Amino acid sequence: MQKYVAGLALAFGTLLPAVANAQDAAGAEALFQKGHTLFEQKKYAEACPKFAESFRLDPVTGALLALASCHEAEGKLASAWVEYLDVATRARREGKNDRADAAQQRATALEPKLARLIIAAAPGAESIPELVVKRDGVVVGAATFGTALPVDEGEHVVEASAPGRLPFTRRVTMPDGATETVAIPLLTETAKAEGTPARPPVGEKTPAEKPKGGGFPLKTVGLVTGGVGVVLVGVGGYFGISAIGKNKNSNAQGCNESTDVCTGNGLELRRAAVDAGNTSTALFVVGGLVTAAGIAMFVLAKPTTATATATERTRPTLAGAPAIAPGAAGFALSGSF
Repeated sequence: MQKYVAGLALAFGTLLPAVANAQDAAGAEALFQKGHTLFEQKKYAEACPKFAESFRLDPVTGALLALASCHEAEGKLASAWVEYLDVATRARREGKNDRADAAQQRATALEPKLARLIIAAAPGAESIPELVVKRDGVVVGAATFGTALPVDEGEHVVEASAPGRLPFTRRVTMPDGATETVAIPLLTETAKAEGTPARPPVGEKTPAEKPKGGGFPLKTVGLVTGGVGVVLVGVGGYFGISAIGKNKNSNAQGCNESTDVCTGNGLELRRAAVDAGNTSTALFVVGGLVTAAGIAMFVLAKPTTATATATERTRPTLAGAPAIAPGAAGFALSGSF
């Protein structure tokens, strides 16, 4: 009984791969037939993948020969050339010399028409640690550098990268029969490339753009002007007190306070008191105006930056200064516009 079970298991285990192979062969045949129909309709972009999958499921030279013919018709001469050579090798190994000779002849006819891409390396580039070079996403070994490799017509992308280095990318369009060289440069080190400070996020100022220390001209002028106004008010108070004192002295020296009639020394003292009072009033008025102007400039001042434009640097400015003369007082304004 045990021998019967063991024999049955062995037979079943042998049968499974055979069933799987038969299913793959059936699928491959169906795909081949569909690809042939599409090929006859000149729908090469749809037919070629059918032949490729058919060959993957059942790698027979007939499917590979059909794939090579499809790629040739599609314009992918380099792919067709490689596949014809593969057919020639397989067919000769299988003893199918007629098929091998036919495939070899077609490969030979295509060879002069092939586009060829040469990937070269600039002096020192090959010695870059962990350098990776790719053509169309596929890694290319350093042994291929300088060799004209057949490629299908159309656009091809060559990339080079290495840790700590800026990547290199170049796109090149290849027509049939052309030869193009792409040189891999000595990739720039990231540290050198980062020597220029990166731009800050939008809305954030760089250190150079931040306000300079003491860099608020209008605000400074406002502070000075306000201080001058306060001083003028103080001086006006002094003249006011002086006027009151002189007025009292004039009353003691012969002036009648009720009739405002003066004689002798009282007249001179009364005139001096009036002048001092007028000066005090003028200084109070001007001082108040100057103080208000200083406060306004201080409040309205905007900071300047190191990166201010020429227009901003020539923004109108305003400055003020008191003007005092015997018996009169005023306030002078100056500026640039």
